Amino acid sequence: MKRILRRAEALVCALVIVLSSMQFTGKVNAATGVTIEIVGYQISTVYEGFRTIYAETDSEGVVRERGLLYALSSEVSSSRMKLTGSDKVYSFKATSTGYSSHNYSNNDEADHYIMTMKFIKEPDFYNASLLIRPYAKLADGSIVYGTVEKGSVYQMASSLYSKSQMPTKAGHDYLYNEILKTVNPYYSEVNYNHIEEESTTEEPTTEEPTTEEPTTEEPTTEAPTEEPTTEAPTEEQWDLTVPNGNKASGAPGKPILNHDNWSKNMDYTLTVNMWYGNNGTRYIIYEKKGTAGTYKIFKTATLSDNSPDVQTASVSVSKTKAGTYFYKVELLNQYGSSVSDEISIAVGTVQTADIEVAVVDEDDIAKQHVMSQGTQTYDLTCDSATNPSYSVISSNRTVVEASIVNGTKLRLQAKKAGRSGIKIIENSTGKTRHFGVKVRNSNGTMPGMPSYVAIGQVTEDSTADLSFLRATSNDDTNKRLDVRYIYINGGAIGGWQSWNPADPGSRVKSYITESLKLGIVPYFVYYNIPDGSESYDVDKNHINDVTYMEAYYKDLLFFIQTCDEYDEGEDVGIILEPDFLGYMMQNDNADPTKITANGVQGAYTSGVLKRGVDPDFPNTLEGIVKSINYVINKYYSSATFGWQFNTWSYSVGVPGQGLMHSTEIMGQSAGLSFIKNAATITANYYKSAGILSYGADFISIDKYGLDGAYEPGAATNPASSRWLWNADLWNNYLYYTKTLHEVTGKPVTLWQIPVGHLNSSTASNPYNGGGSFAELANTEQHYEDSAGTYFFGDTFVTSGARLSYFGTNAWNDSKVSVSGNRITYGPHIDEAAAAGVNCILFGAGVGNSTDAVGAPPTDDYWWITKAQRYYNSLD
Repeated sequence: MKRILRRAEALVCALVIVLSSMQFTGKVNAATGVTIEIVGYQISTVYEGFRTIYAETDSEGVVRERGLLYALSSEVSSSRMKLTGSDKVYSFKATSTGYSSHNYSNNDEADHYIMTMKFIKEPDFYNASLLIRPYAKLADGSIVYGTVEKGSVYQMASSLYSKSQMPTKAGHDYLYNEILKTVNPYYSEVNYNHIEEESTTEEPTTEEPTTEEPTTEEPTTEAPTEEPTTEAPTEEQWDLTVPNGNKASGAPGKPILNHDNWSKNMDYTLTVNMWYGNNGTRYIIYEKKGTAGTYKIFKTATLSDNSPDVQTASVSVSKTKAGTYFYKVELLNQYGSSVSDEISIAVGTVQTADIEVAVVDEDDIAKQHVMSQGTQTYDLTCDSATNPSYSVISSNRTVVEASIVNGTKLRLQAKKAGRSGIKIIENSTGKTRHFGVKVRNSNGTMPGMPSYVAIGQVTEDSTADLSFLRATSNDDTNKRLDVRYIYINGGAIGGWQSWNPADPGSRVKSYITESLKLGIVPYFVYYNIPDGSESYDVDKNHINDVTYMEAYYKDLLFFIQTCDEYDEGEDVGIILEPDFLGYMMQNDNADPTKITANGVQGAYTSGVLKRGVDPDFPNTLEGIVKSINYVINKYYSSATFGWQFNTWSYSVGVPGQGLMHSTEIMGQSAGLSFIKNAATITANYYKSAGILSYGADFISIDKYGLDGAYEPGAATNPASSRWLWNADLWNNYLYYTKTLHEVTGKPVTLWQIPVGHLNSSTASNPYNGGGSFAELANTEQHYEDSAGTYFFGDTFVTSGARLSYFGTNAWNDSKVSVSGNRITYGPHIDEAAAAGVNCILFGAGVGNSTDAVGAPPTDDYWWITKAQRYYNSLD
């Protein structure tokens, strides 16, 4: 009996190819508590197929269907691995037969399922590059997707075989004879006679899903045209060929590999020729990316042996990533093999990196490298240097310490979860390389936003801005940031996509790519209900224009699908439609559920949503907001998104200088009560508009698009200004923020917070040897504001009306003090955190504003220096 039990356990456990040390790493859908993720693979020698094992948590009991999606990576991109993504994606619904009581992921809350796909016994099937993704369909019709996994049966078999993970010798023999040797006749055989031969016949376990059925939903226009089965697709679908016998009497003649790509195209053809001699019965094309890459099997296929005739074959290649690719081909028959000379092909307009990092760049020139906590060492190469020597800088040394060892090796010590940018410099040539590092949590899951209040800045992908961000260092002149953001705006018709007609998504692609390389999380302000102009009338007309909103929903879908394709698993933030709901609340005296918005129909007439499948949203303002949230959640569930609030959206009885001035007009107690009431009414209005629906992650508040001193006379008489605030008004602002946070239950992202600071700062400037920062002249792009002074803290010298105003302290704030003509504001980021703020995004909303980024920034590096000192205070 013990032998039988041990045998059953071995079948369940020992065959699993472990992923991420078997940690369950699925991302939780914030709205539903649902996760679904692949946790391993098995190969069954009895059923002669491969099993995919996946785990699901469903704390709210909202999952109504789960299953797996399969496709060939040569036919489908990872971003199309969805139920309606492509007619080349095959969906299979789980049944009770596939349920397993065994815990494969060490997650006691998860249910586990197994699905078996039987082999087509051909080398092309075993070597085909497969995409596999789990999904869960929820009660409300929305879908949660797991991570797309990529691999082949050959890779599964090789991993099991080389690691001696089959429970019997017979199992290893099966892998070698039926799969490995079939694909690669020269695969090295291992003697597994030491393994106990309890049985040579695998017995099925109770988890074996032998009767999995495909989904039975009515097919849509996006569904496959053929009824899927539990078998793998037919031979025609997999483009398989069968050998016709052989006539060779010796090893094949040497093949020649050619290509037709002389213009750096992304699509090209490889041609194999053997001009005379013994033919091969199979060829294997090997590919590597970059000089530091590792050769992998790219394509293998059978050939007809018509020795001694010419032998030829062609393979079409389509790339999505630029760089230099290297190829060679091996021609094989029963007598031996021969290998061609290596060829290289430049693909795309971007060259390979000047400095390449082994392992990190194994599959591609990495933008971001994900690693577990611990220390890893990587070989460096720089082809342009005869005797290369390197130095390295990590932008966030609390997360990753970087050093050069033995002259040519990079050592990364991942100390805790988070992100950092890595800059490698080859000292003799000055060549540099940037890539981001993301360090997993100790349990293997991916890190989210930092536990402290994150700091971000608006930056473009301009030469000046990128040069600024790349100038990292090991002192106060470092350029560490948690977040960077830009606007995706201009309207749904003739907007941001039209800025580069040849590549409409280039703004998004480039921004995500450069952010990953810097170790910074990318955020986008999606701002397209207005177009070239914005106002209540513009917004109201657009949400009632079905044609405009058709374009809007298509634009939104294009935007999020582009993010999904390029984010490489990074969290991308989206702030939705600034000012839109503020205008509606301020001008339209009606409940959001009663404000007409006929443009909701555009979600369906555009094809983005489908009636009878997706929810039927009403033709109201609430319908607009909820449908936008739903589209993001459906097509890009990994996004972090939220709607923007305006402090001016509530206007009843508000003082002429603005809501935050209420305490100055009404007195401290009455003014704070008024601010709290205004915030509560505003939060409830936005909630009734649907901003919290379908997994929204946060809310956002701005201050004003310009620095306070842009207002005429504000710099000399700030007490009469609207936007140049003292500490009391900033404390009022955080009081307002805290109320929104409490009513909505969501963390708050402060956005578009001005960059300027108050003049005569006594802080030392590390960019001029510890001297003073240049005064802001209160002219174009050099305006004062108090935001940075309040949040980061500073001591400044002033006099007269300014001394009186900025020294006012009705809040009895212990961090505000006055000594003679010197005023000190202590840092108020902790107070922001207490108000529910988890991220502060600084940056100019209008081009006239003071700029903290550039070469040089117009604030003389004050903001970026203060940001680095904030980070240092955390460490």
